[in-house]
Amino acid sequence: MTKVTNTEQRQVWNGWLGEHWVVHPDHYDGLLEGYNAPILDAAEVGVSSRVLDVGCGTGQLTREAAARARNGSATGVDISARMVDAARERARGMANVSFDEGDAQIHPFPHGGYDAVVSRGGVMFFDDAVAAFTNFGQALRGGGRLAFLAPGPSDPDSEYARATAVLRPYMTKRSPTTRRMMSLVERDAIHTLLEASGFRDARVERVGTVATLGSDPADAAEFVCGQGRVRSCLEEYDDDTRRGVRDELEEALAAFHTADGVRVANTACLVSAVRP
Repeated sequence: MTKVTNTEQRQVWNGWLGEHWVVHPDHYDGLLEGYNAPILDAAEVGVSSRVLDVGCGTGQLTREAAARARNGSATGVDISARMVDAARERARGMANVSFDEGDAQIHPFPHGGYDAVVSRGGVMFFDDAVAAFTNFGQALRGGGRLAFLAPGPSDPDSEYARATAVLRPYMTKRSPTTRRMMSLVERDAIHTLLEASGFRDARVERVGTVATLGSDPADAAEFVCGQGRVRSCLEEYDDDTRRGVRDELEEALAAFHTADGVRVANTACLVSAVRP
């Protein structure tokens, strides 16, 4: 593995949070997979594209990029060794996919080696965002495209917020990941970052999907309560309180139970830009 500068994030994503992703990859994919096609479209991934997926996690977006770029390739990089191992296993048999464990802020990407850089939210966790975006930006050829997902401002009236409203009184602190995610909430901050990192023609647009949180309300409630910030906040309370919150959440999610699982509408921001 290359040198790491984001030591806190390495610890987080190689600890219990990364483990939760490895144990529940289908749940996280159910939460985010509706954004895959818009990201790849914005990056203009074609049959011969060379694609880099930053913060690839267990690799679903990387695999979908490789399926589009059937005459090209897709490489995923992530700071979590466990998640990279899981990504490799899930991509077994795909000849044009590879995964690297590394810190994308300083990883030695080949200069001009990619036509597209994509990310399903994995670009929000750097100590020095400008250094990171500059680093994987130089891996793009001239005219290459960047496309990634960012959270955008919270919407208390969204269906997801309403479905999980029972959690709101308990969300009293920010986890290490939440603090970093909030750095890419405001459009002005995103535009400033991309300009400082050498990108042009930045665009930020709101996109929606329907997230699958679990197979049934109990499964969905257990999954949501195990996610990063939720788990971090609920750890402040005793077992009875945590069980009570989970039970209330399960009851609320029952209203969204369909034949295809617990499905809740959600939105995020799709960001795209071009490397001059």
